[in-house]
Amino acid sequence: MKAKRKKRRTPQRPRPPINLSDAQTVPDFSGFLIIRLLPEVLSKRARSLDAVAREFKLAGLATLLKRYNCPSRRLITSVSVEQLLKLEDRARDSEFAPLHSLGSYWRLDTRTVEKPLEEVLAECRDLHEVDFAYREQSVSDPVVNPADDTFAAEQNYLDAAPDGIDARFAWTQGGDGDGMHFIDLERGWFLGHEDLPNPKLIFNSNAAASGFIHSADHGTAVLGAIAGLDNDRGIVGITPGLASVRVVSHFKAARPTEIHVAGAICAALWARPAPHVLLLEVQRGKSPELPTESDDADFVAIHLAVAKGVIVIEAAGNGGIDLDNLLDTAGQRPMNRALWATPADIKKFDSGAILVGAASSSTPHERLPDSNFGSRVDCYGWGENIVSAGYGDLNLSQVDNTRYTGAFGGTSGASAIIAGAALLVQGLHLKATGSLLSPAQMRSILSNPATGTPQGPTTVLKNIGVMPDLRHIIQNSLGL
Repeated sequence: MKAKRKKRRTPQRPRPPINLSDAQTVPDFSGFLIIRLLPEVLSKRARSLDAVAREFKLAGLATLLKRYNCPSRRLITSVSVEQLLKLEDRARDSEFAPLHSLGSYWRLDTRTVEKPLEEVLAECRDLHEVDFAYREQSVSDPVVNPADDTFAAEQNYLDAAPDGIDARFAWTQGGDGDGMHFIDLERGWFLGHEDLPNPKLIFNSNAAASGFIHSADHGTAVLGAIAGLDNDRGIVGITPGLASVRVVSHFKAARPTEIHVAGAICAALWARPAPHVLLLEVQRGKSPELPTESDDADFVAIHLAVAKGVIVIEAAGNGGIDLDNLLDTAGQRPMNRALWATPADIKKFDSGAILVGAASSSTPHERLPDSNFGSRVDCYGWGENIVSAGYGDLNLSQVDNTRYTGAFGGTSGASAIIAGAALLVQGLHLKATGSLLSPAQMRSILSNPATGTPQGPTTVLKNIGVMPDLRHIIQNSLGL
């Protein structure tokens, strides 16, 4: 008589993760809690919060995890804890010295928890070993609408001020991005596009391979505006001569989730050669959509990147709100520069990133209604009618790698333009002096009213700064 086989217990599956789409369809929160433990309980070997609880004999944490049966994992998995600590240790003497170790951050999956998450969050915060905890907001792309190069004549954001940033003048001065290394952070691209320089994916998954075409068009348009090749096809980027173009994704196909922004930033920092400019094409939350640094872990990762000398360009987001009235998810970090009274405040509250708003393509460049604004926004770029690669509305192509658009925009498009400007300025400065501008110096240059085109007068009280004028920057700020 055969022995009866025991039925295998089917493990409980979490609820489906957030939909991978634009900000109009994603929920406000991701379904995860982010927990930052106290520095004295930083574990180098634990792979879950359960293991941390055992290692440090944390009875309260162990009880909470058992009660809710929530899976957990490190927030940063793109580099090892040892590598992360090395990055942070090397940044100790910087003006932007690390505020917290990213090795102390953990992700708790609460998608199967029946109890209201605010109550679970309160329990987490009550644990003596927890330094801080918050509900993670969802992620989306900060976009509103999607010379012998075929469409180059229509790329008017390359033209002289006040129309554009005057990249065409920078090219005549030997600036085309030569020697510069660039990394774009978002979730999808058509990396084989005919007008791109064979960008390399160095972390996580390309959402294009999972069928998210809109996301792939978005990334392709961003790269086209910055790094489009100077060939006989399509468009030409602001910096067509870059030494390297790489991408990191906040999307993990295996989960699938698209919330791994801080991990993607750390992957970019560990990459070799190190990036001169890192572009963050991502926003957090829904109604309103906020800059990604409104997330505590993202802020700490950006802060670390700036401490390492990387120029970080960040979309202000398409929430249409005054960031001066905003506190981050901790309720502690104002985005109103007027409240930063002391140097200590600046170190604590300023990520060091260059925050970019979006304006109309036509002069006098009024702030677009969807663009966030406020004293924390440093500068702006076109937020509409950007001619670039992707989408296909310009040439009606059905082939992914041959499509072009005339309608890219939002703070996504604006941030791409400013990233291109930063690469041109840094490259020219390096050639002229043999040294690199610091992130603070670059932010000062790109936001300087004396060398930029002011925003339109009807929305001037809703600050998005100036659009950099590369001719004036090169002749005045760089003295070339």
